[in-house]
Amino acid sequence: MIRRTTFAALLLVCLASAVFAFQKGKSEDDKLRMVHGSVTDAQDNPVVGAVGASGYVAPGHKRAGTFLDQVHRTVGTNDKLVVLFGSRNDASVPADQLTPAVHTTLAKAKQMAPNAKFLVISPIWPDAHPSGGILQARDILRAEAAAIGATFVDPIAEAWFWDRPDLIGADGKHPTNDGHVYMADRIAPVMAQLL
Repeated sequence: MIRRTTFAALLLVCLASAVFAFQKGKSEDDKLRMVHGSVTDAQDNPVVGAVGASGYVAPGHKRAGTFLDQVHRTVGTNDKLVVLFGSRNDASVPADQLTPAVHTTLAKAKQMAPNAKFLVISPIWPDAHPSGGILQARDILRAEAAAIGATFVDPIAEAWFWDRPDLIGADGKHPTNDGHVYMADRIAPVMAQLL
C-alpha cells in the first residue's frame, strides 16, 4: 500500500502492506494522519493509494498491483523518505520468487528516488509463533534492505504485538484502530530520525 503526503516542503512516500488497510471506523486518510501526526505537527494533505492484500509478489485485491506496481505509480525523484512495510501477504511465496521481487522493488524505488532515505519494515505477527513463511520473508527483507543501505525495523524480533492481543482484530491478523496507533508510535520515531 502506498501513501503520499506533503509535510510542508517534505514529500513522504510510504508503501505498506494491508496491515494499515480497512479497519472499521478508520479511513486510510485517518490512519495516515495517525502516523503523520506522530512525526510532525505540520499541515498534511494525504493522498492514499491502497492495495489491500498486496505484497512484493502478492498482487493485491482484484490483482490491483504489487509493491513494484505501486512504486511505479507513486515514488518520485524529490521524495525524501520511502517506507516499505510488509508484507505478510508474501508468506507463502517461495524464496526463489520473493528474493528477486524484493530486490527489484527496492532497486526501482532507489532509482526513482535517488536522494531518499529508505525504511524497510518487516511484516508484523500477532503472537510469539510466526510462521516459517513470515520468518523467511523477514529475513529476505532484512538482507535486501541492507543491500541498499536502508534502515530495517523488525516488529517480529521486537515482539510488537506478542503481549498485546487487545491490539489485534477479531480476524487474528490485522491491528485494531488502537493497534494502528501503537504501530505509529513505534514507526514515527524511526521516521523522524531519518528525516
